[in-house]
Amino acid sequence: LWFTNLLAPFGDEPDRESAMKLVGMECRGLLDAVEKWEAGAPEGERQTLIVSNLVETGLISPWPLGRIFQDLAGLTQQLFASRAGGVYLMTAGLAQKLK
Repeated sequence: LWFTNLLAPFGDEPDRESAMKLVGMECRGLLDAVEKWEAGAPEGERQTLIVSNLVETGLISPWPLGRIFQDLAGLTQQLFASRAGGVYLMTAGLAQKLK
């Protein structure tokens, strides 16, 4: 939903470079805010859980907006995972620890 809200103003055929730049800035801003918020508490008292759908593993969208959405989702998940203390893949209610 967050991606949808970020990409909606671009219309059905967004400029890929502009969309990537905006979403990249927003993602880094969100992660910086989360890390700052967590740092303000004693060790272990604040944890943030970020949930994301895995939309880039299926068919490739035939529409430009869909392809950009899938690419941005994957890149954002990589960025979030690189800065996370733990990463899990949920399948059928079963957690698989990735990191």
